[in-house]
Amino acid sequence: MSLFISINHNNWMEQILMQVQKIWSSNLVGYSNILPAEKWIKLQKLNLLIGPNNSGKSRLLRTLFSTKPEMLSVSIGDAFKQACSGLEAIVNIISGCEKILDLDCDEFQSIYRGESRSVNVVSAVLQTFIRTLKYAANEGFRAQGSTVNDFNLMRRHLPQRNFEEALSNLEDLDVQILNIKKHYIPILRGMRPLDDGTDVFLKRTLRDYFPTPDSLNVITGFDLYNLLARFLLGQPDERERVRNYERILGNEFFGGADITLIPQYGQDTVAVKIGDDAQFSIYDLGDGLQQVIIITSAAFLEQEESIFFIEEPEACLHPGLLRKLALFLLNHTNHQYIATTHSNHLLDLAESHDEVLIHRVSKKSNQDGKGFFIQECTKDREILADLGVRASSVYLANSTIWIEGITDRLYLKVFMKKYLDSLESGPKKIMFEGYLENYHYAFVEYQGGTLGHWGFDDDDDTTERLNASRLCADAFLIADGDIVGKSERAQKLSAELQNRFHLLSCKEIENLLPPIIVFESAKKIFGRKISKTKEGLVADNLRNILSIDLANSIHGIGYHLDKVLGLKGKGKERKVFADESGTINDKVKFCQQAVQVMNDIEWSLSQGLIELCEKIYAHIESKN
Repeated sequence: MSLFISINHNNWMEQILMQVQKIWSSNLVGYSNILPAEKWIKLQKLNLLIGPNNSGKSRLLRTLFSTKPEMLSVSIGDAFKQACSGLEAIVNIISGCEKILDLDCDEFQSIYRGESRSVNVVSAVLQTFIRTLKYAANEGFRAQGSTVNDFNLMRRHLPQRNFEEALSNLEDLDVQILNIKKHYIPILRGMRPLDDGTDVFLKRTLRDYFPTPDSLNVITGFDLYNLLARFLLGQPDERERVRNYERILGNEFFGGADITLIPQYGQDTVAVKIGDDAQFSIYDLGDGLQQVIIITSAAFLEQEESIFFIEEPEACLHPGLLRKLALFLLNHTNHQYIATTHSNHLLDLAESHDEVLIHRVSKKSNQDGKGFFIQECTKDREILADLGVRASSVYLANSTIWIEGITDRLYLKVFMKKYLDSLESGPKKIMFEGYLENYHYAFVEYQGGTLGHWGFDDDDDTTERLNASRLCADAFLIADGDIVGKSERAQKLSAELQNRFHLLSCKEIENLLPPIIVFESAKKIFGRKISKTKEGLVADNLRNILSIDLANSIHGIGYHLDKVLGLKGKGKERKVFADESGTINDKVKFCQQAVQVMNDIEWSLSQGLIELCEKIYAHIESKN
């Protein structure tokens, strides 16, 4: 249940959306949490029940749906706190008391802290609290008994403003607690009439699972005709709601096309019109899109905040469409959802959306025989086994960035962060900042000598090279410029990877460091060298590195640093920074120093680094 309370402060209305944070049913016989004392299930906006067949998740879903309010326990701590806005001084008084008139202060505090209590208890405490506040506001009321002092203290702390609004908020909250609106969307659903206009799916669902329906809201999709007709023939805001639904439906699922849903006169079915195409019966749509419309129309057109209980929303859906469905429910509705699923394609939403929780349901032996256990398991890899997912069916990251070694990785992480910091605020920056290493992308380190062992052509089964695509997700490969002269390696990689291959225009990634970073890092390292190493050399000459085009040089920065000191820069002659090939002689230590310098001073990305970061993020975006 989502709670929607209007709070009036200073003549303006603020609508605050609040959710049930925990839920449990006394009808859940044989069910318990892994921690037996916790007789509740934690809820967010979208809650997924995962488990193998016959694990008890569908029974759990149906039981929560069909439980009468008086048998239901909930936590509404956040809702209660917001409804008590302006009454904080009174709440503090209650926290120090056992009882004020008929108000049980301990129970009040439990509910206020967010502990789970039965709906009847929550309602009783709310009503008693409201009654106590009204007594306190009534100057003619005289309290009696042992709690009179605490009551009078409460009376003295009544707010001077917005007191009536606070009472109204608490009364609204009580009404909604006692009238939790719930909807159930069974696995047996569809839009095609099967038996002379009778909703066969509904009759079968009620017969199998709810023999005493008691006005339960079961949505099979068959009633879409009446739902649309009621809204389109209703008030202007109801007609506008249908138009908004059609617009969002077109944007999210039909590539931005204009969608019109039409209850056909004289028939019992809905027609759909897509763009400029002729309209046709909705059941001529693909089965997957029919499932989307059944679920989204029920959720979007329901105006009272509710809990929807959905059996396997992935039925008939392509994984990409399933993800869009989940995002529709998260982004375009104010309800809460509890859904059973066998799909691993919804699990990644819990990584990037705080409003998604995953619960694992399993059947295990207990002291009484067989029992069902519920455990929150968001980000728990073990749930993949319950869904039958193996390493052969998923990749651990959606994309990979191949670099030559550890220093390349350390430099790139700094470059990428700097690139994000330089972007203007907007959707692009928000999206890129949301990408997580080892989830949306991961680094793969290769060594220059082994790059030739890897093949990146999925269709080439004749080569003896290792197939990179069989090992990890789509690769974006960055190669040092010095591989150009190594047989046909660069040409082969470019042909196989195309826009997923970036060949540096310089010897290696260190050359892309801004010259000021190279200078400051070299100066610090030179200062730590022993006297014999520095003998006859002038540290100030290192400043000459600032005038060298390192980013387009075929020589490493070790070569250039030694050259500005007056040394040969490569070979077996005397060297300070270079090894025999001219690269920096201790890459890891120099990298650590350079990263520290980049954190300490102001600097900016070169155009070459900006282009490299743009390519990396474009690759990550394309795979997520």
